[in-house]
Amino acid sequence: MAKINFNPWLEDVRGAYGRLVFKQRYGQMFVARKPRPSLLPPTEMQTRTRESFAAASRYAQGVFADAARRQPYVDAGKAQNTNPFTLAMGDFLNLPEVKEVDLSDYRGRVGDPIRVTATDDFGLVSVKVTIRSEAGAALEQGLAANVDGAWVYHATTVAPVDQTLTIEAEAKDRPGHERTRSETWHA
Repeated sequence: MAKINFNPWLEDVRGAYGRLVFKQRYGQMFVARKPRPSLLPPTEMQTRTRESFAAASRYAQGVFADAARRQPYVDAGKAQNTNPFTLAMGDFLNLPEVKEVDLSDYRGRVGDPIRVTATDDFGLVSVKVTIRSEAGAALEQGLAANVDGAWVYHATTVAPVDQTLTIEAEAKDRPGHERTRSETWHA
């Protein structure tokens, strides 16, 4: 896409003219070729991608209908000099990730910390930690606290003796997507 500086009398040009499209973004004029639709039927991957973008657009429309949900995207858009609607769509399309469940300080005692490294492109809403028995039953669960960008959960029960526990960390982002990672720990 070409970037052009026009004379002041053409500052407000927008839309299509012939085979060109004129766009204004953050006070700058852009000119591009007018897109042409493909005559081929969409592939399966293209169909899935279009469905994902349609879902992301519906999410962003819902966000922008609610002032409280819209504001973080508007603030970030101003700070990054980008379109807040696009940020909301990107947040929907990018899933959170749990990178690490750190059990180095966990000894199976009340108050022992479990540290979770989790990220999302637009920030996480919560990180939930669940401690499960060998049989898969939940022994305890709760929300980790965000301490200086790291998520920390403090155990509330004593681990059963001679059992292998599964510790799960589930990260959740603004659109409600959840990703989980688990580690095993032997008492």
